[in-house]
Amino acid sequence: MSEIKKYWEKFKQASGKLKTQLYLGYGVTFAVLSILIISFLFLGVKRLMMDQIGQSRLDVLKQISERSNTIKNSTITISNLYRYDEEVQRCLNENGLSEEEMEQAGRYLDGVKENYDRVFHDVGVAYDVVILGDNGFRYASRGRDNYDFDGLESQLWYKRSYDAENDIVFISSFREKFDLSSREERYVFAAFRRVAGTDGGETGTILVNVDEKYLEDLYGTAEDRSNLYIFDKKGNIVSSREKSLLGKNFIGVDNFRRLYGENEYHIIKKLGQDYLLSNYYDPQTGWTIVEEMPCAVILQPLNQALVLLLVIVSGCLLAGTGAACYMSERISKPILKLCRLMDRVKQGDFDVISDIRGYEEVNQLKDSFNEMAAEIKKLLEDIRDNEMQKRKSEMDFLRAQINPHFLYNTLFSIQCMIELKKNDQAVLMMAAFTDLLKKTLSVDTDFITLKEEFESTEKYLTLQQIRYGDKVHYECEMGAETEQCLVPALIIQPIVENAIFHGIEAKEEAGLIIVESVVSEGALLITVSDDGVGLDEKELARMTAQFGEREYQSGRSIGILNVLNRIKINFGEEYGLTVESEPGIGTSVTMKFPVVLKEMQGVKYENTDSR
Repeated sequence: MSEIKKYWEKFKQASGKLKTQLYLGYGVTFAVLSILIISFLFLGVKRLMMDQIGQSRLDVLKQISERSNTIKNSTITISNLYRYDEEVQRCLNENGLSEEEMEQAGRYLDGVKENYDRVFHDVGVAYDVVILGDNGFRYASRGRDNYDFDGLESQLWYKRSYDAENDIVFISSFREKFDLSSREERYVFAAFRRVAGTDGGETGTILVNVDEKYLEDLYGTAEDRSNLYIFDKKGNIVSSREKSLLGKNFIGVDNFRRLYGENEYHIIKKLGQDYLLSNYYDPQTGWTIVEEMPCAVILQPLNQALVLLLVIVSGCLLAGTGAACYMSERISKPILKLCRLMDRVKQGDFDVISDIRGYEEVNQLKDSFNEMAAEIKKLLEDIRDNEMQKRKSEMDFLRAQINPHFLYNTLFSIQCMIELKKNDQAVLMMAAFTDLLKKTLSVDTDFITLKEEFESTEKYLTLQQIRYGDKVHYECEMGAETEQCLVPALIIQPIVENAIFHGIEAKEEAGLIIVESVVSEGALLITVSDDGVGLDEKELARMTAQFGEREYQSGRSIGILNVLNRIKINFGEEYGLTVESEPGIGTSVTMKFPVVLKEMQGVKYENTDSR
C-alpha cells in the first residue's frame, strides 16, 4: 500500500507540470466558442422537443383515460344488474332464510356470474361480487365459506362508504385479503352501493370488485422507466405500478391542481432529477392520470445528437490546432502508455514491464511502477499459497475427523449385535460394512458424483436396517438432473446417521428416513428428513448458534457441523445447510451446493474465494 501511495504522489506531481505546458499554450479560445454554440443549439432543440413530447404524452394519457372509463362503466353496469335482479331483491328482503335457501341462492348467483363473465369477457373485465344483507344473507362469488365477511365490514373505508349519500361509491384500490382460500396478493378497486328494499328502506350492500391489474394493463405498454399512477377525486391512489401506494392518499387534489394545472405538463425536479410530469383529468370517471417520465429518457436522442456534434466540433478543433496537438502527443504519449499498463495491473496482469522514455518525471514514474507491479505480484502469490495451504489443512482435518467417527459408530453397532447373540445379523452387517468401505473410505478424490454418494448412503441405510430391523425404513429419491452433480465424498452419511441415532432410535415406534435431491434456482439441494423425536426450541437454537460460530461443542451435532464446515470450505459462505425441526414430528436437514457437473473423470470444484 505504501508503494501505491508513493507512486500516486509522483504521478500527480508529473501530471501537474505536463498540464501547465499543454493547456497554457492553446485551447481556451476554441473551447469557449464551442461551448457557446453547442449550448445555444442544445437549449433550443431541448425546448422544442419537450413541448412536442409533452403534448404527445397528454394524448397517450387521454387514451388511457378513455379505456379506464370503459372499465368503470362496466363495473357500474354489473352493479346495476345485481341491484335489480329479482332473486337478489328477494334474498335481501326476506327474513329468516334457512341454510338450504341460502345455498340455493348461492348456486343461482354462481350461475348468474358465469353468464356475466361470458358477456363482460369481450370488454376485458373480470370481477368478483360480494352481497351482504341486513337480514344475515351472505354471498361471495369466490366462496361463501372461505370469505371473511366480518373482516370486510370492519374496514374503515367500508364504514365510510356505508354512510355515503351517493347511490354508488367507488372505493380506491385495496388489498383483497378477505378470501381466506387464496394466498395470492391481489389489489382491487370496488363499486359499493346500498340496496333499497320494497318499503324504501335499505336492505343490504353490493360490492363489485375488479382487479387493479386491469387498470395497470392499460398503461403497461408505457415507458418502463416512467412512473404512471391514477388517483381519484379525493387524491387516493387507484392504480400504480408501486403496489405499496394503492389506496393511500397520495396528494391533496386542490394543491395538485394549483401546482400543475389540469391537462397540462410541466418539468419538475424530484430526487435530484428532472421529470416531465403530465396529467389528464377525466370528468366522467373523476380520475386523474399522472405520468412522471425522466427527462433523461426523453432527451436520450438529443444527447446522442449532442455527442455527435461534440465529435464534429472536436474534429474541427483538432484540425485547427494540428501543430499544438503534435506537441501535446509527444508530451502525453508516455503518460498514456503508462496508464494503459496500470489498467493491465488493475486487471491482474503483474508481469508488465514499462520501457517508456520521456522527461525525468516520467522516468521516475516508470521505475516506481515497475517496482510496484513486482512487489504486488509477489504479495499476491504469497497470499494465494497461504490460502490454498490453509484450505487443504482444514479439509484434511475434517475428512480425518468424519472417517473415524463413521467407523466407530458402525463398529459399535456390530458389537451390539454380537453382545445380543445376533450373530447372523452381525455377519450380515460386517459383510455390508465391508462393501460400504469399498465405496467410501477407498475414495481417493475429494468429489464424487451424487449418484455414487446415493449408492453409498443406501448401503449404509441397509447396514442400519440389519441392526434395527423393522424399526428403520428409508426412501431415496434422487432427481434425474442431479445424478452427475459433484459433491464431497461421504457428505450425506453423517446426516443420515444423526437421523437414526438421535431421531428414530429415541422413539418407540418405527421411523422413516427420506433422502432426496433436486436442482432449484441454480443450486443443488439435498434433503434428509426423518419422523423421529425432533428438537425443541432450545436444542435447535443451540445448534444454530454452533453453525454461526463454526466450533465444536459437546452435544450431538459434531457430524452435522462437520458437514457444514466441509460445504463452506469447498464452495464458499453462500452455501451450507439449514435445519428445521419440531418435537414429536421430526427433523429435516437441507444441504445447499452449487451445481457442478462431471464433464470428465477427475473433475474437481475448487473454491477460489477467500473465507
